[in-house]
Amino acid sequence: MHKEEKIVITFMTGPEDGRSVTVKCKTVSIGKYQSNDVVIDYDPIIGERCIELIRHADRWEFLDKSGNTDAYMDVVCINEGGLFSREIQVEIGHTLLNIRIES
Repeated sequence: MHKEEKIVITFMTGPEDGRSVTVKCKTVSIGKYQSNDVVIDYDPIIGERCIELIRHADRWEFLDKSGNTDAYMDVVCINEGGLFSREIQVEIGHTLLNIRIES
C-alpha cells in the first residue's frame, strides 16, 4: 500500500506569483483549460493540457503533453519508503512553477 502523497504546486512568476495549489490524486494535469487540476489561463503560450504528473507504482513521472518545447521535461522519482520528498522547478511558457511531492 502506498502512503498518500500530495503534490504542492507553487507559482513563482506571473500574476499568481506565490499562490499554491495542493492536489491529491494519481494524475495531475496542468494547462489552459478549466478541466485541468491546475489552470494557467493567462499565459498565451501554454496549451490546453500542457503537463501531466502521473503516479506509477514507485515513482512520479513528469510528461510534456504540449507537443512543443515550451515545457522543460524531467522525470521525478520518489522512493517508495517515503524517506524524502522531491522538489523541482518547471518553466512552462512564461510561467515558473515549483512542484513539490510530499508524503
